[in-house]
Amino acid sequence: MGNITKSLWTNIKHAIHAVPIGTDLVAIAHAAGTDLVTQINECTVAELATAAAALLNVTSGLYLPVASVLVNLDGATPNASTRYSRVGNVVFVSGLINLNPTAGGAASVRLTVPIVSAFAAVTDASGNFCDAILDQGRISAVAATALVILEFTAVSVVDTTYGFNFSYSVI
Repeated sequence: MGNITKSLWTNIKHAIHAVPIGTDLVAIAHAAGTDLVTQINECTVAELATAAAALLNVTSGLYLPVASVLVNLDGATPNASTRYSRVGNVVFVSGLINLNPTAGGAASVRLTVPIVSAFAAVTDASGNFCDAILDQGRISAVAATALVILEFTAVSVVDTTYGFNFSYSVI
């Protein structure tokens, strides 16, 4: 982290925890004393952003979910541009998936998640998905795994692209 030494990092963390939520960086530095202000001023914006992201446990990126067809689908192809963001212990995921139902009726597919979580109950993840004409379904956790399941009622056998969003806590 360049100019951000371990002791400066520790001082920043202590200062942040000593002030009310929502306090800006300058006020945090002043609450900690003049020495911390001087040290922070010697850091680049990129170094401070990296330090703040590490402190808040913020990450984001792209991943390619692995799909496992369960019921009534000839194919399930997730888009390689599936996005995720993690803030603290909460992960938000959004992307596209092509689903090709075998026949009308109940259909489902499981997907891997970008950051592993030990789901204990179906309510540990939740979300939804739909296509352009509002054919829709729900997303929930698969208990005792690190997978989510997309479930819907297929109304046709046409290969269709669905947009999906779900969130979960890292357990």
